Order: sequence, then C-alpha cells, then structure tokens
Amino acid sequence: MKFIVVQRRPEKSIYGSAMYVIASSHDRFTVDSRFDYGFMGIAVEEGYVITVLPLQGAEPF
Repeated sequence: MKFIVVQRRPEKSIYGSAMYVIASSHDRFTVDSRFDYGFMGIAVEEGYVITVLPLQGAEPF
C-alpha cells in the first residue's frame, strides 16, 4: 500500500508548527523529513494515501 503519515510539530517559525513525516512507504518522503502542502499534491497524484495527524501535544476537543 502506498502511504504517508504526517504530524504537525511545534516549530519556531512564522506559523508555529510544521508537518513532518512519521511513517511512509515513499522513497522521497522519509521519516522526520518536512512535508508541506505542495508535496501533498505530488504524492496524491502518485497514488499515495496521506494521513495528517493533529499537532503533537495539542489538547483534544
């Protein structure tokens, strides 16, 4: 199965967080690499299922 799992992590940037790969079957998008919305479009076109987890350490609703 083609998959990529990403999670938002706190980061010192203008946005305060960024998405990082935590599991993947893709050669390019490896664990602990940064993942942005531009990559999401590429991966979806290649047939990958992408799961986005909420911000690490975020309070539940």
